[in-house]
Amino acid sequence: SKLAKYIRFYTNICHKIKLPVNLTSLPLAPDIVGIFKHTQYDVIYVSGYIRGVLTIAKINDGRCPVYYHHHVVTDILKESSIHGEEIFRACEKLGFVSQYACDKAHTGIVMYDKKIELFRNCIDTKKFHVSNRQEVRNQMREKYGIQSNDIVLVFVGRFVPNKGVLELLKAFREALKEVSNIKLILIGGETYSSNTKTEYISTC
Repeated sequence: SKLAKYIRFYTNICHKIKLPVNLTSLPLAPDIVGIFKHTQYDVIYVSGYIRGVLTIAKINDGRCPVYYHHHVVTDILKESSIHGEEIFRACEKLGFVSQYACDKAHTGIVMYDKKIELFRNCIDTKKFHVSNRQEVRNQMREKYGIQSNDIVLVFVGRFVPNKGVLELLKAFREALKEVSNIKLILIGGETYSSNTKTEYISTC
């Protein structure tokens, strides 16, 4: 998609000039701005793009409700850098991926808290169904040296602080003291397919 290409372009520029990749500060591409300006929608749903939601809401100018789906645990109102109060005012609803995240975002202000909703990330598992599941499972376990009775934990995502990779590793090391037959697989990178080794990744 155009947005995916735009994100890759932005990421590559950051790498070349040795700046950290911060997708939350990624500006909207001009052609995307044009689409929002000249199209009437029933509702606008923004997923994960916390700084972009204010830009989109401004362009929308109240023409339709804006719903924002937040993917991380954040006390939005107290984080002045992301203009949390403006986000609450601009959006009809703010969805969070867990009850814990909803509780963390709780403000104590009725007009804001009534906008907070639990909206979990979901996967249609049927799309990943294979008829020879056991055979594929055994092949993958053999490839990575995992025994048949090992318990496998998998993390898939970006290796950045707000995803909690470091905390996961610490918890895993503690779990190993109690359960020896567990394995942890980390799948991801700094951002999308990037293999850049950042200071945070080195810490992990």
